[in-house]
Amino acid sequence: MNIQQEIPNDELTQRIASRLGERQQKLQCMQEWDRPVRKFPLSHTLAMLSVAACVTLILMVAPWRGVSPVDELGIRPDLTEFRSGMSQMTEIQHLLETSEYEEALLQIEQMLQSYDTEIEEMNIETNHQDEAVKYEYYMMCSMASELRWIYIYLLVQTERNGEALKQLKHYIDDEEYAEHKELAVALLRKLEKNK
Repeated sequence: MNIQQEIPNDELTQRIASRLGERQQKLQCMQEWDRPVRKFPLSHTLAMLSVAACVTLILMVAPWRGVSPVDELGIRPDLTEFRSGMSQMTEIQHLLETSEYEEALLQIEQMLQSYDTEIEEMNIETNHQDEAVKYEYYMMCSMASELRWIYIYLLVQTERNGEALKQLKHYIDDEEYAEHKELAVALLRKLEKNK
């Protein structure tokens, strides 16, 4: 005897069967919700955090961008020798230390133009016979040379290598006041090579 033949196939029976099927699906869903969540062991969590930290570090350092030529040569301008004489030098030193190169570049550019103009006028007006004038001229030339060196550093850091090359040649030609001549020649070669 067939069981299906004994069960009447009316609408009420179909509803009951449908509701029992729905109830069974709901019970299965509730059982899935009650299952304990699979937790990662501490070692897996730490490994994933380490990988995330390494990726972040790589993106921050970005080795594919390359290292600046001044960083490769270890060039670090320092104005401590001149800071006591001028408040502007203290401010520029602070800008250098905080890597605010654009602002420092603007200030040095203005100062350098002013010094270059004054030095040119002193050359025309005097013959440097007076000791006080000679000393003032020497100090101005020394200051202008140091400003030009920092200006070159900032140009390279801001990737204005064309202007940096021009300023480097001017700096190297100044036999008497170019304190960092060896580094300047090395930087000139490196920039010309990277052209």
